[in-house]
Amino acid sequence: MTEDSNKTELWACTDVVVCSGEQGEDILQQAGMLGETNDHKKILKAFDNFVTPSSHYIEDCIDYFYMKQGDLSISEFQSKAEKLIERIIPSYKASSTITHADVKQLLLRNLLLVGLSHRDMLRECQRLKKGDFTSEKILELAHQAEY
Repeated sequence: MTEDSNKTELWACTDVVVCSGEQGEDILQQAGMLGETNDHKKILKAFDNFVTPSSHYIEDCIDYFYMKQGDLSISEFQSKAEKLIERIIPSYKASSTITHADVKQLLLRNLLLVGLSHRDMLRECQRLKKGDFTSEKILELAHQAEY
């Protein structure tokens, strides 16, 4: 029975390594285990350490999710949002197709869109074309709605 459970764990570990592809190889290389396939518990521990978020990262993600403009000016809200996103970004593992700058712009755009309190600006954002839907354009519309 124990051999069957070990075989199942080893099979699951091999499956995780194979399915994770290049990123899985990077994780194992960072853990100094690239090429090791015998000790599946160490391999799974390396993956677990890699994917388990820190407590400050979880707090920052919660703050991001609930962040609203409230009584802040647009500039103050933008500054606060950018600082929060700067804390979140290092935990994101960039790839060759999606860079940290791309992720930063996407997170900022989305936070501005749902966090700013000007409803007229939201209506204007719905009229934007896909290419024009940037954080800069949202800030421009928010400033226009404020005055």
